[in-house]
Amino acid sequence: MVTELKYRLDAGTLEHLAAKELHRNEVAFVNIATVQPIGFAPYEEDRVAGGFILIDRHSNATVGAGMIRFALRRAANTYSQSFEVTKTARAAERTKTRTAMVYRSLRRRQIHYR
Repeated sequence: MVTELKYRLDAGTLEHLAAKELHRNEVAFVNIATVQPIGFAPYEEDRVAGGFILIDRHSNATVGAGMIRFALRRAANTYSQSFEVTKTARAAERTKTRTAMVYRSLRRRQIHYR
């Protein structure tokens, strides 16, 4: 859902223009909100994960398309992480052994892994 129309972009001059509504084929910068969190990447980094379309929920018609530049808010429990794993690091991880220590209590059994 579009929550805020920031401004419309003049296609000829690239000037930012004030707008309260958009007409067919106009380009604008907007804020959007989703019902549930979604995974995405900025369009400049990943064209697939950074692009989207807006579909009217009543008619199922496509009413817009867009590119995500950045998130408005970041959750406190998410962060970027490099997923590059080298062959050496993978081999080292495979050689580790797992051990389990079992503690018994009167209420429940607790298992701690190391």
